[in-house]
This record gives sequence, structure tokens and C-alpha cells, in this order.
Amino acid sequence: MQKLYCYVDETGQDTKGKLFLVCVITLTKKEKEKIEKRLSDIEKETGKGLLKWRKTNFERRITYLRAILKIKQLYGCVFYSCFENTRAYVSSINYTLTQAILSKGRKNYQTTVIIDGLNKKEEERVSKKLKTPRIKYRKIRGARDESSPLIRLADSLAGFFRDCKEKQPYTKDLYRLMVKRGFVKEIYK
Repeated sequence: MQKLYCYVDETGQDTKGKLFLVCVITLTKKEKEKIEKRLSDIEKETGKGLLKWRKTNFERRITYLRAILKIKQLYGCVFYSCFENTRAYVSSINYTLTQAILSKGRKNYQTTVIIDGLNKKEEERVSKKLKTPRIKYRKIRGARDESSPLIRLADSLAGFFRDCKEKQPYTKDLYRLMVKRGFVKEIYK
């Protein structure tokens, strides 16, 4: 049985539904083990450390993104969706999560889902909505940014993709490179 791990973060609740973006990193157990240590090293090397994306200066953001683009195991594992004019946050998370799992999972798999900042009430709502014959999950739990370099990566990429949607100049070339290399896939509704 293939074991999958999904790391999820979102951004945009502060826009009150105008823009809501979900980022999912879907990894096999083997990929997860190879990537975690490397991400911790990159956080130290680039000076990004444990900072959230919004608190990281642009120079460090760019250096960090260029470094993670060198991790070949991440290619094809990063997904995101952008939603406009909605406050259906749980449904948006579930939609993106489902599509990311289905694109990575085979017939015989089981997924562990880790979502940044998820409380118990939201955990129940996500679990109920995710229960379909198509999605096989073992566990859904919340996490804090500080807990894992993979949750911090999801936070950083969600922030970066939001910056892209908001047309911040530093994002244009980096995003184009990510798409060209197959690093990221946007999931459209």
C-alpha cells in the first residue's frame, strides 16, 4: 500500500472571500523522508528560518524559492487552487486536496493530511467532506507552522502563489520557471 502525506496551507481569509488560495504538497513516504531534512537546511542557508511568508523579506523569499526549485523530488508534488468571491473555505480546501490526492494516489493508497492551523471543529468538517469512496485517508490533523519544514513550505508557497495572483513584480519570472519545469500545477475549478 502506498502511503501519501499531504501538507496543506491556505491564504486569503483576510480578504473576506475576495481571494482564497489553497496550496497542497502531496508526497509519498519515500519523497517525504528525502525532502524534510533538505528543507530544514535550506531554511537555515537562506536565512528564512521559521518565519512565515509575510514576515520574510523579498530577497530571502527569492533565495528560498530558488533553492527549493533545486529539489527534484518536489516536482509534480505541488498543487494549488485560487478561488474568488467565496467564503466556502472548507469546501475550497477539500476540492484542492481531493484533486491533489487523486493526481498522485494510485488504487492502493492511504493518505495522512496535515493542515496548518486546523482546529478540532474544522478537522471534523474536513473529514466529513473528504469521506468519499474516491479518497482514502488514514488521519487528518492540524499543525502549527513551527512543527514541520513541509508545513512551512506549504505556507511559503501559498504566500508566493497569492503574491503571483496579486501581480507582485518579483513573482513573474519565478512562477514561469516553476510552471515550465513542472514544479507546480494549478488546479482549476
